[in-house]
This record gives sequence, C-alpha cells and structure tokens, in this order.
Amino acid sequence: KIGFNAQRGWIAYLLKDKALIKYFDIYEDGTEYPDYNCNVASYSCEQFCEIETLGPLDIVLPGESVEHNEYWQIISGLPEISSEEDFKEHVEPQLIDNLNLEENDDDDDDYDDYQSFDYDSCCEDPHCQGEH
Repeated sequence: KIGFNAQRGWIAYLLKDKALIKYFDIYEDGTEYPDYNCNVASYSCEQFCEIETLGPLDIVLPGESVEHNEYWQIISGLPEISSEEDFKEHVEPQLIDNLNLEENDDDDDDYDDYQSFDYDSCCEDPHCQGEH
C-alpha cells in the first residue's frame, strides 16, 4: 500500500481501455490527514487494485457529523496508455474541468457526466463485497 498527497483533487485507475477517475475536495495547506498525512492511498495485489481517498482529520462531537464525498467518472474506449504522455493526450482532456465540489454540493445537475459504479461486477471474485 502506498499513500500520497494528490494536489489536483483526483486519482485515476487505468485498466485495458477504461479509466476510473475519483474526484474529491482539496483542502487548504495545513490540513491534517490520517495515514501519515496522505489524502490518497493505493493498494495492489494480483487480484485487484484499490484506490481510496481520505478526508481530513476532524474532531466529531456527539450529534455532529462530517462528510467526505467522491465523484466518479468512467472513461471508456481509450487506446493503450503506457506513458505519462499517453495519459496527458488521451485521458486528461476528458477529465471534468474546474470541479469545485464545495460550491456545487447542492446542485446535482453539475454531475450528470458521472456514472455510478456497479460493485456487483467490479471483479471476478465470487466473494467480492465491492470493498476494493
């Protein structure tokens, strides 16, 4: 497992001709995150690759709540991506521009381009619970 701080507010997973992009809020400098101050983590093994985003650390008192939202985009029909240049040419132009999640929280119409991900078909493992 590896963790890092994604400053652009998204993380991508590429498999064959598809890309799963997870978008998330970026917080001001000085915000503390769990897991050695990382806002993104990835784990891979022979069966799957996991990408997760992490919200900032916060104190939650009784009766209070916090949210950490992700917005997902699936891009299909990509050519083979084997370099950073390929990614910049074929994937980056399709990323949703100027995504400002905090300002658009109440307007679901801004996210019409997002598709939901069917956990039942995320892998071929019959015991999968969609946890990766």
